[in-house]
Parts: sequence; C-alpha cells; structure tokens
Amino acid sequence: MYSDLLSWTGTSPADDYISDDPPIFGPLLNQKSGKVVHFLRSQRGQSQKSEFKRSDGPGTFPYITVTQRWPSILRGVMADMKAAAQQESSEKAKEGEHIADQVELMLQEELLKDAPLRYFHGKTWMTAGWLWTECYMYRRIHHLLLISTHWMDFDPFFTKKTSNFEGNKEQILQLSNKITKAVDSNGDSRILFHEFASTCLWGNSHDLSLLATMTESEAARQKSSGNNLKEQERLIVVNHLDQSWLAIERTKKGRIDFVCDNAGFEQFVDLIFADWLVSSNHASEVHFHLKTYGWFVSDTTLPDFHWLLEHCRANEYNFPELTQLAERWKSYIEKGVWKVRTHPFWTTGYSYWSIQSEAPDLYDDLRSSSHIFFKGDLNFRKLTYDCKWPTTTPFVQAIGPLSQDFPPITVLRTNKADVIVGLTDKIQKAEYPENMQLFFSALALDNSRKLNH
Repeated sequence: MYSDLLSWTGTSPADDYISDDPPIFGPLLNQKSGKVVHFLRSQRGQSQKSEFKRSDGPGTFPYITVTQRWPSILRGVMADMKAAAQQESSEKAKEGEHIADQVELMLQEELLKDAPLRYFHGKTWMTAGWLWTECYMYRRIHHLLLISTHWMDFDPFFTKKTSNFEGNKEQILQLSNKITKAVDSNGDSRILFHEFASTCLWGNSHDLSLLATMTESEAARQKSSGNNLKEQERLIVVNHLDQSWLAIERTKKGRIDFVCDNAGFEQFVDLIFADWLVSSNHASEVHFHLKTYGWFVSDTTLPDFHWLLEHCRANEYNFPELTQLAERWKSYIEKGVWKVRTHPFWTTGYSYWSIQSEAPDLYDDLRSSSHIFFKGDLNFRKLTYDCKWPTTTPFVQAIGPLSQDFPPITVLRTNKADVIVGLTDKIQKAEYPENMQLFFSALALDNSRKLNH
C-alpha cells in the first residue's frame, strides 16, 4: 500500500528515469559526473542542460531547507499531534501519540542521519532531488495519518494556518474597506488591477514553512514589506503586470483560475483580488485550485477555504464591510461564479512540465481557462522544473511545454528558493541583489506567447 501511495498519480515515461530512481519526474543521471541533470529543449529545438536544484551546499536555500527548516517542521508536527492527542479519548489519544512517535523516528533516524529514502534505492535525504524529497516528506506525514483509524482527516498544520489569518486584523479591515470602495466606484481599471495584483503578490510572503526558522524581526520585516504599494513595486525585480493586464483585458468576462498557495491571510487576499475581477466584469467565473491535504505547512486545503469564509461571516471584528464581503462571496459560490477544486496532482512530486501526461483531465480543464494565476514559490519551482536556469533565461523558455497550447500565465511569487528567471541583463549585471528572499517576482506569459524580459 505504501509504495502505491508514493507512486503519485502514475509512472513517468520509461526514458525519463534510470533504474532505481523514484518513478516521479525522475531526473537523468550523468554517468560521467554523477550529477543529476535533465535535458531541456528550447523553443528553437536546441537542447540545453540544467542541473536539478539539490541540497548540495551550505548557505544555499536547499541546504538550509533540509538541515534547518525540515527538522523544525517535523518537530512542529510532533508537538501539534501530541497536543491534539491530549484532547482526545484514550484510544484516539494513544494512536495520536504513536503517530507523533513515528514522525520523530522519521526525523531522528532518517532525515538527521541522511538515511536512504524508504522504498527508493540509491537516494538519501540529502542526495535526492530537493523538490522531490520535500514532496516525499509531506506525503510521508500524510501517509501516517491516512493509515490510522482516528486521524485520517487531521491536518497537523491547521491551527497555524488559522492563527496566521487572525494575526492580521488591521490588514484585513483595510482590504475589506478597499475592495468595498473599488466595487462601488468607477475607478481606473488598470490602476486597480495593479493595486490588487500587487497586494495579492505581497500576500504570498505569509508562508508558514519559511517563517518556521525566521527570527521574530525577520518574520515581521518579511510580512510588512508590502504595506506601502510604491515600496512594494520597487521590490518586484521582475514585473510583468502590464502584460498580465493586457491579457486580462483581451479575454474580459472569461474564466480565471488561481492555483493557490498559502491559507489564512494570503487566501483572503486572493479572494479580494478575485472579487474585484468578477465585480469589474473582467471575469465571468473564478476557479480556485487547492490541495487535498496538509501540504508544505501553509498551503490551502478545502477545509481551510471554508473556515476562512465562515470566519469572515462570523465577523468577530464587528466590521460591516467584512460581513458584506462574506455574504457576497457565499453568493458567488452558490451561483457557481466561484468554484473550488482539488486534484491529487497538486500534491505529487511532478513538475508542471508533466501535467499533460500525468493528469490529462486537469490539463484539459485548465486549458478552458482564460488566464491562470499561479501563486507562490512552490508553484514557480514546479513550473520551471526547479532547475538552475541562468537568471536571464526567459520565462517562456523555463516553463517548457506550458508555453504552447496553454492559457496565459501569471506567477505571483515571493522569492524564496534560488530558482530565478526573467532578469534583464541590466538587473543581472548591475542590480542583482544578494538576498533575493526580500524581493518579489510577477512573471507573465500572454496570449501572443511572447515575453518581454
């Protein structure tokens, strides 16, 4: 059963991985150097070779993730499992304690000892591809819950996600007031699009998996960096929002999709943006794509989405605009203007280069969209195959097959991982900041399939 679970949604093409590699978007092994590589084809048909991102050096984000963030996340799961178990009856409590113990074993005997990955030969926690192993860790956690009797539907990250929303009262009230005024006015649509899209981008800094190892001052700076719109625009090192706006304008009243990232406050900001798109007649319907279970600590699940709506309707802040918002959003869902979707593909280790082959139903559904917003760092890594692209690589090249026969794409991302594309030569040579984690990216690919970068 366990090996079946880790087979994700299917197997990759036979020529995409070597013997004993995990059967999920498996990289090719360069037999001479021993480095994991994949051959990527540009639009002109020329092969290019890019190393897979790996946890292969102190100071790199992958290395910090494996050695600091993952242990911190697993310890958090253990603590939350034990706290939840203490609130339950003896049988359920005992099983909860057992799950917490199994997570501790995974931490102490596997991750911290760089042990071989279970059921996959020749790879360890440090030597396997970083993106694949990170997905593997969260699926291991989910598997422990899935095979239990009493904890199958338990999300060990749920409390953190709700606390994230409740800790942003001031911003929630400001945004509620802003969207209410925007809906009631006839303001400049282009300016309003930039404002709401930029705010949606800023909301992506609320990533609990990243905040897990930040100091209190670092976390506060990260979350407050978007409070001033002009300051935020300055922090967008790759800004294609103008192209995104032109694509939205051309397909007015079409379907718009959000491949969501973080729950809590970021999800609230996504709903604010989606509300404006519908209210301003730039979208006839909006589809939200969520995760099927707790994923990368803060990713939005279906229960998270409904909790947010109910929390807004309860309106503990006694703010009239928030109640008005919640009722309108409820109406959108009841009328089918907003649709909430889940698919198992989003919680696999596949890059989005494989979406057509591994999830053809999802691929066909997404092709019905007029514009797709991908939120966050993980979605960006999967779109770009998580490769060490030269930073001046055009976005259209980095997303591979999705640059053809696919709707316009906009990625709204707080830079966390080291994968960077779309920089101009000027930024690369003169302005490329050393700490990209303090900056944002808004990359877009419009209907013309051309990208000015």
